[in-house]
Amino acid sequence: MIKKIVISILCMLVLTSGFSFGVLAEQNKKDLISEPGILDSESAIFEVSPGNDGTDSISSISYLDTLDQQQTQDCNYSFAVTGNNWFAQSFIPTLDTLTRVELKLYKKGTLNTLIVSIKSNLTGPDLTWIDLPGTSIPTNKTWYECDFPDISVTPGNTYYIVWTPLGGHDCVNNSYWCFGINDPYINGFISIYYYFYGFWGTFNPANFSNPDFCFKTYGLVKENNPPNKPTAPIGDSSGKIGVSYAYKSSATDIDGDQIYYLFDWGDGNTSGWLGPFDSGTAHEANHIWSTKGSYNIKVKAKDIFGAESIWSDPLPIKMPYSFQPIRQILELLSQRFPNGFQLLWQLLG
Repeated sequence: MIKKIVISILCMLVLTSGFSFGVLAEQNKKDLISEPGILDSESAIFEVSPGNDGTDSISSISYLDTLDQQQTQDCNYSFAVTGNNWFAQSFIPTLDTLTRVELKLYKKGTLNTLIVSIKSNLTGPDLTWIDLPGTSIPTNKTWYECDFPDISVTPGNTYYIVWTPLGGHDCVNNSYWCFGINDPYINGFISIYYYFYGFWGTFNPANFSNPDFCFKTYGLVKENNPPNKPTAPIGDSSGKIGVSYAYKSSATDIDGDQIYYLFDWGDGNTSGWLGPFDSGTAHEANHIWSTKGSYNIKVKAKDIFGAESIWSDPLPIKMPYSFQPIRQILELLSQRFPNGFQLLWQLLG
């Protein structure tokens, strides 16, 4: 669970019962930053326990979540959740851990429990959920926090916030979910479950065009690692100018992210970023050299989140490569007898 505390961890030392919240030694900060899911020391709340030798140690770490998706437009109307009709709002996360949601809601009358759950498929199982006692639901419009157990989600995939009432919801006693109109959240939509018919359908009432419920989702920022160093390019080590040559390289990403490749041809030109390709998949690129010379080809990789690898080891090549044994013998003889071969060299050009 995420502690919802906003605290500066770069100042103020507070001592309580032998424990402290405060500034870590520089090495401990580096250790904290290396924890999975942490980008910097301000992304977490940590509890420090003083040691007998005068050094501090981390006794607990709580990571801070961040707002991901939201729809806050309120048209001043709301839909009632009854025992016969349930609602769901879809959303698409950009963070890979979902920690909690906030819903703008209120109630009328006396309610039993309302279940708020997260699904990846409306007909599938709950991925996580929380029971909201009817007595805890306010009678005035309020942003209500649903702090359920954290779950891993796939950024870019569709998920659903689902309301399921457990008894006590009727025409007089209802919970209400506020909404906006005219498609205020373009990455989702409202669905309704018709209890008597046993199926989910898209909800788009005639009087309210393309509604979306009021909601906020929160998640953890994933620490992104760059791809590993690509393999040295594989291909011809010599050739002729004006001819296209192909070179291949591959890299892996420890997070499993897809990869782009950039080939540097050594002549001031690059391939531009090519991809994306699955991690570990080799890619081939072609190039034509226009000037004679020696060049070093190298490759860099980056993942779909922009983290770049270091350059690969270079592949040295020569353009053009020429083996002319008779000419090379004549060159040796000319060095030995320069006057006798002067006319011959003029003829050979």
